[in-house]
Amino acid sequence: MRVHELIEALKAAHPDSVVLFLETYADVAESDEISHVHIPEKSWLHETGFNFGQRYELRLPIAERGDVELERTDVVQRFELVVVLSNGPTNLRYVCRPVILTD
Repeated sequence: MRVHELIEALKAAHPDSVVLFLETYADVAESDEISHVHIPEKSWLHETGFNFGQRYELRLPIAERGDVELERTDVVQRFELVVVLSNGPTNLRYVCRPVILTD
């Protein structure tokens, strides 16, 4: 999802609504409230490929990506700007210098 798509979807929401997050296939009772928004100053790495024949996809700060492991094949890396939503404090403050908005 892109930021413009999120903004468009949120136009219909009441401004005092609580923003919740559900993991894929999660039970509705497992929702978490989004309480932190991280807007990193630098692009992140988006990597896709295969690891032991299984497709994988990861996103992380560029500084956190080491060498690509030998068992990974068809690796494609590109840079992208990201916005990270979380339900509480993360280790992002140690690995990059984001702009952090909290409640």
